Amino acid sequence: MAERVVATTKKDMTRLVAVEDGLETHFELFTHDALQMATYFSDLALQLAQAALSGVTGRHAEILVGGLGLGLTLRHILAHDAVQSVCVVELEPRVIDWNRTHLGNSDLLDDRRVELIVGDFCDYVQGTPRNYHGIALHIDEGPDRVSRSENRRVYSLQMLQVLQSRLRFGGALAIRASQPIPSYERVLGNHFTDVECVPVSDKSTTGENRMCVVYQARA
Repeated sequence: MAERVVATTKKDMTRLVAVEDGLETHFELFTHDALQMATYFSDLALQLAQAALSGVTGRHAEILVGGLGLGLTLRHILAHDAVQSVCVVELEPRVIDWNRTHLGNSDLLDDRRVELIVGDFCDYVQGTPRNYHGIALHIDEGPDRVSRSENRRVYSLQMLQVLQSRLRFGGALAIRASQPIPSYERVLGNHFTDVECVPVSDKSTTGENRMCVVYQARA
């Protein structure tokens, strides 16, 4: 198995790594040496998408995604027939570039239903008047493992209140976390209904099980 750094940001805070395993090549996205996402995290991406779409009851669904990552969650969301538009907010412009070049995701980014916002997720959510049928949030590794200190506010009580106000009635919020967080789950329960903690397991290229959870809640 061979690993090579494909690209980095100017400050080397974020890097894209290719992992070659026989005839298959996977990609891993790191920030400050913390693994944020990998193309072998297929179950995580699928669960995030399904959770965010769980509040969709008709057609013309509008979805908000915090963090583009490797495009896996976006691909699953776009596969849903009811999705009319997906707004993706990504802080790092080079991550978007990598999706086009190294990851071959131009079809996703050029989909007429996709709107890409380059900027801070919290700033966008606080400034937009739009409401959504579902929100998928996977910035860093979740509330308990934040790689950038400024991203702590993404998972703050104040931001949960804002996210609740940005969801249409019955809309769903999906949040990735590295493990169950009882205190965070209680906070979610104070502002949302039908809170669930769904365990997710993906296998790394070495065969190791990587466990995490997806929180799902309704407005």
